[in-house]
Amino acid sequence: MCEGLGLDLWLENPYLIKHSWGLQRGKNDRSDARKIASYACRFVDRAKLFQFPQKSMATLRELVSERDMYVCAGANYQGQLTDRKRFTDKEDYQRKSQRLPILIEGLNESIEQVEKEIRELIENDPTLWGQLKLLCSVDGVGERIAVKMIVETNAFKDFQDPRKFCSHAGIVLFSYSSGSSIRSRNRVSDRADKSIK
Repeated sequence: MCEGLGLDLWLENPYLIKHSWGLQRGKNDRSDARKIASYACRFVDRAKLFQFPQKSMATLRELVSERDMYVCAGANYQGQLTDRKRFTDKEDYQRKSQRLPILIEGLNESIEQVEKEIRELIENDPTLWGQLKLLCSVDGVGERIAVKMIVETNAFKDFQDPRKFCSHAGIVLFSYSSGSSIRSRNRVSDRADKSIK
């Protein structure tokens, strides 16, 4: 809608807006709107205007999300087959073990089909194909990791600094210490997207 009207759109992390208000008592839409407008005026120099992703990137993001959904469902069904074997009645388990492999096989076929579509989409886009080849040339980076990195970084447009991407991925340790009483070991932030790891 904004793009059609020629309006600029600024998407901001709601966590940052909420914590810029300080201590807040009560809540209503009018005061929230006032605080959001105040934040926008105060931090206008930090504004990053939203740019709609290219059609190929939007499609790639959807395909990767669909594949992840099928993989997760397949793991759940596989877990039902292996984990429940010792605790379930033999007859019940036998009936279940006849049905679940059919579902798992169907999910595996869907995963293969989605991966084929992902591969075709990337091969038809010269920018994505070049990025995939470059990423796969690194030791330890396979095609799935490379595709995930391309999707998460919006074809390397969203992260200008590699350190920010490392922090986003959850591979950077942060110290937790204060004075002499609080000394915890360094650990990864809970706000990281650990699926990239």
